[in-house]
Amino acid sequence: NAHLDDRELDRFEQDGFRAVTDAEGLALFDRALAAGRPTLLVGAVAVRASAAAPDTAAAGTAEVSGAGSGAVPLGERLAELSAPEREPYLLALVVREVASVLGHASTA
Repeated sequence: NAHLDDRELDRFEQDGFRAVTDAEGLALFDRALAAGRPTLLVGAVAVRASAAAPDTAAAGTAEVSGAGSGAVPLGERLAELSAPEREPYLLALVVREVASVLGHASTA
C-alpha cells in the first residue's frame, strides 16, 4: 500500500476494498500458503461499502437466478449473503468470469 496515494486509497475504499495493514497482509499471505492450493485473491472487502458503491464496470454485477432484470450489483448480492456463503459465491463468480474470458464454454 505504501506506493498508493490518498486519492488511490479513497477510490479503492469507495469500491468496497480497504487497504490491509502489513500484519494483515502477512497473515493473509500465510493463510494463502497454508491452503495448499492456488489462491486467486486475498484482501479485505468492505461489504457494506461495496453495496453502496456505484457500478463502474460489468464486473460490478452478478447474475442472480430468479431476478427479474437478471443482474444485481455485486455489492448488494454480497451484502445479502452470510459470511460463510460469500467465499464460495465469489469463487464460483471468478471461475465463471475466468472461463468466459478464456473462451471456455463451461467451468468444468
